[in-house]
Amino acid sequence: GNYPVPIRNLITGDDTAPLTLEPYTNSNPIIFYDLPVDEDFGTNDDIAIRGVEITGNIEQADTQSLKAQLQDNKGNTGERSIIITDTDTVVDNDVDFSVGADWDLWGYSMLDYNNIPEWQFQLQLSNTLENTNSNINFNDIEITFHTATIDHQNIECFVNDENISFYDAFITDVTIPPGLETDVSFLSIDGTDTNDAYRQNIKEKTIELNLEVGDTCDLETNTATLRQLIRLFTNEKDKYNRPIPKHVRFSHYPDVYFEYILKDSPDVEIDINTYTVKMKLVIPSGTSYDINNTLTGNTGYVQGLVGVDPVIQVTPVDNTIQISETVTGQKFNIGYTGDWTGKIVELDCEDRIVWLKETEDDPDPINISQYADFNSDWFTLKGEYHFETINCVFKTVSYIERE
Repeated sequence: GNYPVPIRNLITGDDTAPLTLEPYTNSNPIIFYDLPVDEDFGTNDDIAIRGVEITGNIEQADTQSLKAQLQDNKGNTGERSIIITDTDTVVDNDVDFSVGADWDLWGYSMLDYNNIPEWQFQLQLSNTLENTNSNINFNDIEITFHTATIDHQNIECFVNDENISFYDAFITDVTIPPGLETDVSFLSIDGTDTNDAYRQNIKEKTIELNLEVGDTCDLETNTATLRQLIRLFTNEKDKYNRPIPKHVRFSHYPDVYFEYILKDSPDVEIDINTYTVKMKLVIPSGTSYDINNTLTGNTGYVQGLVGVDPVIQVTPVDNTIQISETVTGQKFNIGYTGDWTGKIVELDCEDRIVWLKETEDDPDPINISQYADFNSDWFTLKGEYHFETINCVFKTVSYIERE
């Protein structure tokens, strides 16, 4: 292959390894593996890896493109590239190169960085010159994992499962309004004492979060940390410019999470070298969601403050079936002209879709929603529920509680 020779000089000894590339050609990928770190090194309860940097020493080089690839133990990869400039005119002055940096995670999340001894990285050089051979003479290839020590707090906060302690952020106060914020419409009739409530809608509510950011005496370092924290909390948008909610959860609410939108810019103040940050996280649904999905048979109890739209599975034994919820009187009817005996019919009551599946994990279910009766109820459950069926066997009902 087209490798620097001797290749081991890249990581051992004081000698360099030269490589010559013809115009518009690439070197073979140079793979570095068996990373010399402890077996349990990685993001855990005590430290977080928050950046990866690959560096090397260049004695002399023409203009080349360097591509670096970081691969985890599952086969996923992250890539970075730089341009190495011409250093032929530099005499007795080594030039270093660097790919990645502190806070550069190469497309991974901090939580992905585990089993590090099984990771590897590779370098590949390209000659971008048209009519000239390109030379490079280099060594001292190193990989650096930038880490942060996690200081545990009475209340821990996780954004998309990342502990904000990874970002040197400490909670000083958090306000989570309990219950529901609602918008109630009233019917008032002049000349009478009537004031009837005829509609109630759940409104959004706001979580207020006060933080201190930065644990060093270096204001520049703490500013970089603050910027990364703001990136963590900020929502992305889809192609229609709609904000994509992020998940936030707190250790004193261990069984639930909230979907939030960061609508306004945080209020930030400097206290000597530390930042004080106040954030308002808008919860569009106005409720939390259970972390775990509830799965039961035909009877159960919904404990949340809000009704849920379940997913129900049955196995048909005839061409027409009926599913009834006896506490509320809701009924669902559907008939199918094809063969569905022994298969699984799944009612997604939130999206109002009926799926026909061969198995539980059928990767290609059939949408048979058009066969449902027009006046069928798409079930909403709150409190006690009890299902009965005609011409089908009830399998499961599943839902996520909200409060």
